[in-house]
Amino acid sequence: MEKEELETPSMELIKEKLKRVRESSDKPRKTSKEVNYPAIKNAENALKKLIEKFPKHESLDEIYLKVTTINSLYSTNIYDTYKIAYHIFKKVNEDGKIDLRLKEGDPNLIKQIASGHGISSQEKKEKFLFLCN
Repeated sequence: MEKEELETPSMELIKEKLKRVRESSDKPRKTSKEVNYPAIKNAENALKKLIEKFPKHESLDEIYLKVTTINSLYSTNIYDTYKIAYHIFKKVNEDGKIDLRLKEGDPNLIKQIASGHGISSQEKKEKFLFLCN
């Protein structure tokens, strides 16, 4: 099996991909080899609604809901989602400033969330960053 060559990220490429996501229909993709733009679009919309309903990160159950949703929608393969949610609730948010740090885009926050939990790929870290935005 030949490996697919990935494009080098650029603002232009990101804008192009986001446009494809936004303009995609809701019809499922025809083959598994196609990018699943409808699923991406609807996952993003679902997460936005969830975050609007639960905008803060002050309670464990709301953090757990977001972690499990992201894990499910993006197939991040985090097996102990409760442990991650508890880590965010107790350790990452111990100063009570997680929402401020998220709003400011604190780059160390993702490292803190990911530390010691087997979240190793950049993609998983980026999906968790979406948790707040």
